Amino acid sequence: MSVTLTIPAGLTGGTDDSMRALQEASRNYERAYEACVIAAARFREAMAALPRPSMPSDLSAIMAIVCNYHLLTFDQLRGRCRDRQHAEARQLFCHLARRLTKHSTTIIGRVLCRDHSAICYAEFTWQDRLDTEGPEFRREYDRLFKTAAAAIAEPLKKPDHENTRPL
Repeated sequence: MSVTLTIPAGLTGGTDDSMRALQEASRNYERAYEACVIAAARFREAMAALPRPSMPSDLSAIMAIVCNYHLLTFDQLRGRCRDRQHAEARQLFCHLARRLTKHSTTIIGRVLCRDHSAICYAEFTWQDRLDTEGPEFRREYDRLFKTAAAAIAEPLKKPDHENTRPL
């Protein structure tokens, strides 16, 4: 992108040096802009090449249980859909994650692509439902809670061959 400034000969009136300086400054700005564009492209490439942090295994296990129960995919659970099925599944995930793990609301929010306040609200809402819904709802929740707790505890168990002594 080259910008050339030309002024008719009768209007210059001794400003040739000023015009040359202006044209040189324009070329310098153009080079600087091109360097910025190249640097930005390299930065984007470098960021894309970085490994993305993986989801903690305990949150992944809870998410799998919630998705299986509600017949949703991970992407649907993390998506923007606000219908009842998706919202309740997200609220259940948040409540279980807060009860069963030591992760902060910020970490749980990153997993769901939400902010920490959404996690706090979901946890509050689910606790309110547990307090107000009938005993059948509570039994179903307890079953899911135990399933999630067992799924999280499994990786912590040592394999049998580690519990035996060498001969």
